[in-house]
Amino acid sequence: MSLADRITIDPKICYGKPTIRGLRYPVETILELLSSGMTSDEILADYEDLEREDILAVLDFARRLSQAKLIEPVAARNFSLMRSFHGASLNTAPSRTFGYSHT
Repeated sequence: MSLADRITIDPKICYGKPTIRGLRYPVETILELLSSGMTSDEILADYEDLEREDILAVLDFARRLSQAKLIEPVAARNFSLMRSFHGASLNTAPSRTFGYSHT
């Protein structure tokens, strides 16, 4: 299995977030563990169904995302809904989310 094949995106698993082999381990979770200082060996000890190649695939996935050529702001469609969802006050400006493109 290639590194790229280890990262899956399925709308039925973890709300469509990229996961490792569909095992319900989001890529972002493994990145958070690595950025907090955990080593690959520590992660593998805690998550026995993961393999070393899975962690390499997570890093490769993050590398490819960082190579995005164009990052554009995505406008919120319903600011009042977003404001109530995030619990922001009326004086708070909307937060911005960003999409990416490899083109």
